Amino acid sequence: MRNQSWKKLVLLSCLFITVPFTLGGCLKQWDYEEVKSWYDPQATTFDENLAAARQMVREGRPDKAENYLKTAIKLVDSQYGPEDLRIATAADELAFLQEQAGKFNDAEETYRKALKARSSLKANNPDLIRTKKALAATLMKLYRAEEAEAILDELKGKSSGESSKKASENKKGRRDKDKDKDTSAHRRKRHIESD
Repeated sequence: MRNQSWKKLVLLSCLFITVPFTLGGCLKQWDYEEVKSWYDPQATTFDENLAAARQMVREGRPDKAENYLKTAIKLVDSQYGPEDLRIATAADELAFLQEQAGKFNDAEETYRKALKARSSLKANNPDLIRTKKALAATLMKLYRAEEAEAILDELKGKSSGESSKKASENKKGRRDKDKDKDTSAHRRKRHIESD
């Protein structure tokens, strides 16, 4: 009996000695900055979402940045409508990230949101011009060159009617030249030299 109580005492003392060592890591006092780094920023306003998205881009987390930008666009759209210029800012950044990820269809749709938001701006506004050029570049990546050229022609001051008329004239001119080449090739005589 005495032997068993001695074993219990040794076991309990070992337990009391090892428990503080094993719990030492769990009871560590954590620094605020260290704990803060475990969590993504909680954003509730447009500006907070935009700042959080930019932070995620700096940290190399574009997927999280896309989520913050989408939230920012939804916040402004629901309160002020799709023509609010803040939407264009977030949409440009979102479309750029989508384009970098190879999501060209999503990027096109997002650039169009930015254009809609900037529809009230003058045609020579640098932000509007930049968005149109980015949309045209995205359309080229989607193999929709005619749409891209129409946007670029619009930037140059040409109407889309002029550009389509010019394109059809170019095609007609090329066909006429091809016909001339074909007929002249058939009219040539072969000269055979005899020995």
